[in-house]
Amino acid sequence: MSELVENMAETMCCTRRELLNGREHLIVPTVMLVPGVLNGEYVSAAEVAASVMAWNDVPIPIEHPRERGLPISARQPSVLERSVVGRLYGANVGPTGNLRGEMWLDVGKVGALGYGAMLELLAAGGPVEVSTAYYRDLDSSTSGTGFTGAAKNLKPDHLALLPHSKGACSWQDGCGAPRVNEDEADNDARTSADAESHTEERGNNMNETEQQETVIANDAPEPVETQVETQVEPTVNEDLVALTAMVQEFGGVAALRDALDGLRVNRDTERATMLAELQANARVMFTPAELATWPTGNLRKLVDSLRPADYSGRGGPRANDNSGEWQVLAAPEVK
Repeated sequence: MSELVENMAETMCCTRRELLNGREHLIVPTVMLVPGVLNGEYVSAAEVAASVMAWNDVPIPIEHPRERGLPISARQPSVLERSVVGRLYGANVGPTGNLRGEMWLDVGKVGALGYGAMLELLAAGGPVEVSTAYYRDLDSSTSGTGFTGAAKNLKPDHLALLPHSKGACSWQDGCGAPRVNEDEADNDARTSADAESHTEERGNNMNETEQQETVIANDAPEPVETQVETQVEPTVNEDLVALTAMVQEFGGVAALRDALDGLRVNRDTERATMLAELQANARVMFTPAELATWPTGNLRKLVDSLRPADYSGRGGPRANDNSGEWQVLAAPEVK
């Protein structure tokens, strides 16, 4: 099962301004992710490198988007409208395996949402938190000191700006924006083992408010959050509970599957019969290939409309006289 993982970082340093689609943008160099142990999971440099191109054009919302207090994907029209203020471009991997890129922030929209002070702070080189959010598969067969599994197949969702929070991956850990990795010469001397040890120590020292977030996401994400950042209590999906009860009343999953298989067979048999009847009818101008694309309900309507009316068993014409009883009409005499 893929999971959406959010990891926080810090921002600092150099910026510039450019136009994009006729709108002024503040461009902020960013180091988003450092390979190592994050939230109890090992993220290797190879996995970061494999995902680098997918980070281009991810949305940048202010704060992680939530629904009913639970983290959700930022790639939704409502989220794009209310909180996304930019996009990430120029994603690349540094010599030490750090994930880097540039945040392109729409100056007008940031101001319209009431975060002009944050923009001024970024432009002046002041620190502002960022937090990556990505789906991943967890390989529980890979474990070690400080981590319970390895994150695989990273699928980026968004990079959030956190103007009111403290990030877990700080400037001294190698993360941050605006940043151009001027300290990479020192970072080059650090081996992969050192990076793992450093990030493991960082993870062990985080307090409760600094814990990174892990959320579950299915085809239509309704995630569950492990970090408590809100007073909203997670709610149970009532429809899911009702569905589970219905399955149990039906006799379990196996019985429901058998019933569905039977319905499917009946449906396929009905379609085959109707298609054969229509193909044999000279009045039908549609080709077999065209009919095969029709929904079963439409095929049924067409078959019924072509069948002749059946009046058998309905009796002769009747009329209502003054007695209130129906009488059979007498046939007129022919003279």
